[in-house]
Amino acid sequence: MKFNALTPGGSFPVNVPMPGRHMIYAAMTAAAVGAHFGETNEEITRGIEACVPTRMRMEVLHCPGNILIYNDTYNANPQSMKSALLTLSNTKDMRRIAVLGDMFELGTEEERCHRDIGCFAASLRIDVLVTVGRAAGYIADEAVKNGMKDVVKCADKDEAKKVLTGLISEDTAYLCKASRGMALEELSAYINDKAGEESGS
Repeated sequence: MKFNALTPGGSFPVNVPMPGRHMIYAAMTAAAVGAHFGETNEEITRGIEACVPTRMRMEVLHCPGNILIYNDTYNANPQSMKSALLTLSNTKDMRRIAVLGDMFELGTEEERCHRDIGCFAASLRIDVLVTVGRAAGYIADEAVKNGMKDVVKCADKDEAKKVLTGLISEDTAYLCKASRGMALEELSAYINDKAGEESGS
């Protein structure tokens, strides 16, 4: 994510080594802290550009066949789910497939929040939606209700693997995201492995 930062110390370009417009807010917070403690714009820029993403937090995996995986499986809530979907939707020149699992700890808001994600996904440039789990089924239902054509609802990861086997193709970006308890990184690894098999590597 590249943007121009405007601060009391002037304007300067920043290159955040992580995808997603939402990363601008984290980077500008870091810039404000750096400026408060007297760092120059150059020092702030170097610090942000040296950031190393935490594993499974919008981790970008480049696979054979120009296949891209956004492995954002460490955790999920409605806001982060929308941010991740926007990142997938803005991925250019690729087929876009979202693999979404249950969001936990939403209490009585569980159904409403999942349905809201389905409605949001249907409004984006996403080619295929695969949901995994009971609550994520609400995402699928609402996406279909709002006009999304290619939606597959899976009860568990084993069922999702069978579906994903038929969806592995070149020039495709995948987003895998769910709450930690879903352990959806298993599906990120599965896509990665299948991509390698397809290329013969």
